[in-house]
Order: sequence, then structure tokens, then C-alpha cells
Amino acid sequence: MGLVGAVFYIIHHILVKSGLFLCAGVASEVLGSTHLKRLGGLAKTNAGIGWIFFILALSLAGVPPFSGFFSKFVLIQAGMEEQRWGIVIVSLVVSFLTLFSMMKIWRYAFWGTTPEGAKPLTGSAYWKLLPPPAILALCTIVIGLNAEFFLQYVDVAAEQLMHPEIYIQAVLGQ
Repeated sequence: MGLVGAVFYIIHHILVKSGLFLCAGVASEVLGSTHLKRLGGLAKTNAGIGWIFFILALSLAGVPPFSGFFSKFVLIQAGMEEQRWGIVIVSLVVSFLTLFSMMKIWRYAFWGTTPEGAKPLTGSAYWKLLPPPAILALCTIVIGLNAEFFLQYVDVAAEQLMHPEIYIQAVLGQ
């Protein structure tokens, strides 16, 4: 069960972290900086990237119904079954701290006021930047809403990781 959760978490983490890095790139293009204290007001001037970031941030923190919740749920459930209480507690604390840090970023970059002299990027140049992070945000929603479906495939992958001879047999026919 722990390996299933780990594989599911890896998939989730790749999608969400990639999306958040893309959001940082969009914020940099829009306001000309990646320094958190030099950003601000993106939710007002560029709401699209604000919503995308918000979805990805909640998913990273493990809030339902996103993929982050289900990946962490499976890991925590496996930890409880194995009575690894330290791991379970650390996982829950890290989720809370992640939510806290994501909301700090939200407060500075998206909720604050637009820096003086900044000319936010708008129009087609701005909208062309949104599809990549938006697709990744959509993926975390789709995976979260269909977690049971995806867990079937992750379970098969975990089984093959536990028994590499299945893969060797399939590839080499031995």
C-alpha cells in the first residue's frame, strides 16, 4: 500500500510542482520579477494565473478534491496500517506547513497590491502563457476526481516494481 501511495504521490508531485514553476514563470513575465516582495496584485490584474496557482497550491498541500489529497491519503493510510505514527504525524504537519507557505505566496504575489510602476502584461501575450500551467491544474483536478480509476493503474505499476520479473518477462519473453 505504501508503494502505491508513493507512486501516486510522485505522479501528483511532478504535475503540481511543474505547474507551480510555470506559474512562477508567468508571474515573472507579467510583472518582471520573481522576487516575492516585488510581486503583487496578480489576482486582480491577471486572474487566470491566480486561479491556476490557487488550484495547484491547494493540491500541493493535500486539500480535497485534488490529486494531492488522495496521494497523501493513501500514504497516511499505509502508515497507519503499519503503525508508523511518526511518519503519519510528520506527513500531516508537512501538509499544514505546505498550505501555510502556499498561502503566504498567495498573499504576497496574488492578493497584495501591484507594485508601483509595474505594467502588468495583458492581452494575447498574457493569454498565450496560460495553457501549460492550466493543463497541469486540470490534470490535478481530473486525477483527484477520478482517484479510484487512476489508483488501479498505479497499483499495477507498484506490483511490477515489487516483482521486476513481470517486466522482464514482458520485454524479453523469458
